[in-house]
Amino acid sequence: INKNISNYHVDYQLVFGQAIEHEYKKYLSGNTFNFGSFLNNYLKKKYSSHKNILAYISQYETSFEKQKFKFKKKIVNFDNFFRKCDFLIINYLQYYAKKNNKNFYIIPRSNKNNYLFRKREKEYFENLSNEKIEFLDFDDCLSSYHAVDYSDVVVSIDSTLGYESLSRGNKTVFFSIRGSICGIKDFNTFGWPLKYSNDGLFWTNNPNKKTFLKILDYAFNNSEETWKNDIKMFHVSKLLKRKNNDLLTKIINKELGDIKI
Repeated sequence: INKNISNYHVDYQLVFGQAIEHEYKKYLSGNTFNFGSFLNNYLKKKYSSHKNILAYISQYETSFEKQKFKFKKKIVNFDNFFRKCDFLIINYLQYYAKKNNKNFYIIPRSNKNNYLFRKREKEYFENLSNEKIEFLDFDDCLSSYHAVDYSDVVVSIDSTLGYESLSRGNKTVFFSIRGSICGIKDFNTFGWPLKYSNDGLFWTNNPNKKTFLKILDYAFNNSEETWKNDIKMFHVSKLLKRKNNDLLTKIINKELGDIKI
């Protein structure tokens, strides 16, 4: 966010949660609503979690491979920003799954109907590991939402789907190691723009395998009730709260008519 800009105005801001609402209000005037995510709000849970399924959310995108990214005046290439993080996490998750009798899957970013994207994504992950790579897929365009609901424990670096999964009540843990791997202090830490410690019950900003182990054991070994009670202490609903989409309908109707909101 460019903090030097001022006097920017929008008619409506529909943001994920209270935390980002407060952050954006620093830079933009207008009507701001804590709305959540449209698809996440829309899609009801179709599947319950299945025991011992450990799933990792892919953030792979073919167009990123030749790009360089600039953050805080530092240039970062694809290898550092994506490949090194995925390599470390996937190989550890496969090790953990084998040792603890879990079934490991990757939740793909590609749709199975997009043959070329799916082929590239599969090859990308196969090149990161000597183990077999399996995707957790469902036969519709909202497959990734079904996959997080279906999993026992979901692992994310910093994906929106990870935060959506957390808001859906799924056991979702965050290995937000991108800033550490890229050497950029305080970059993409868990829970931005809220301030959390570097390590917690279900997250870490550090690429430490002992911490990975502690977090995964916590997620697998505690009941859903314990999980839900524990995460309340960390105000995660401020990051992304699941609601319904009535507000969007009311805004559209207001702009087309005389309905008050």
